[in-house]
Amino acid sequence: MSFKSLDTNEVVLQHITITNADTSYSTLDYLGNKSRVFHMKHRIFHGKSENYYSDASVSSTGNYYNDDKHGNWTYYYRSGKLSKEGKYNYGNYVGQWKEYYENGNLKELTEYDNEGELNGENSTYYNDGALSYKTNYTDGERHGETFYYSPSGSLQQIRHFENGVLIGYSHENTNKELINMIPIKNESGKLISYYSNGSISKKMTLENGLIQGNYLEYYEDGTLFERIEFKDGKYNGLKERFYPNANKQIVSPYYYSEIHGVYKSYYENGKINKEITYLYGTKHGESRYYDNKGELTKTEHYYNGTLIKTE
Repeated sequence: MSFKSLDTNEVVLQHITITNADTSYSTLDYLGNKSRVFHMKHRIFHGKSENYYSDASVSSTGNYYNDDKHGNWTYYYRSGKLSKEGKYNYGNYVGQWKEYYENGNLKELTEYDNEGELNGENSTYYNDGALSYKTNYTDGERHGETFYYSPSGSLQQIRHFENGVLIGYSHENTNKELINMIPIKNESGKLISYYSNGSISKKMTLENGLIQGNYLEYYEDGTLFERIEFKDGKYNGLKERFYPNANKQIVSPYYYSEIHGVYKSYYENGKINKEITYLYGTKHGESRYYDNKGELTKTEHYYNGTLIKTE
């Protein structure tokens, strides 16, 4: 048995084929490509589930138990490279979760307790594998010291938390010794920290624990590394990243922490690398890819996150 669901313009959103009632199902996207194979029991998700990109490559695999993700799940890039892996316990993240860059390097490492709360060390990494950030959580709240590092591994800043509340920050002095914690009242104020060579590492403004306005981060020689526009603690505006030679690396527009508009990345020589159009966090429209000479090599067309054509 099969049936289709349509949008208001009678465009097919999905085509569902039931191969064994209340047991095995498969869905097709509106182009007729397989999008999902899953199992249900008494009309709820139960059993193995596989999801696919529009080119038939696997996007994720795992299991459901009574409508909740349960057990080990694995997520993939369209290229087939591992994107994320970890374990669910009745819908909650548990244990250690790992997220990867497409080049295979670790991007983020997160620890959860059996109730799905953050508990333990959380660390993030730059694309080349260098440590960017590490912190600790207790019962879902940051507690203790949070360390931030530059792409070359230099300490930029330490933020001090007490049961989820930011109470102060510190950095190294020119003797590479940690200064005493600079207290922060009501999680509000301007934070300016320094490298051990005396140059500014980070600048930001906090209001009640939320970053407001421009967040600035620098290389050790004073060259701007990253500028992000924040509103109420969320990306809102442009996120820009720069190479050590001051050429742009990334320009990404955000609307309340969702990529919205045209994301652009560049080669270190200044030539365009990618132009990807997003609609509230989802690829929608044209994505263009270029070689390091700036010549167009590929164009992809997306509709609500589904790849519909490649040129």
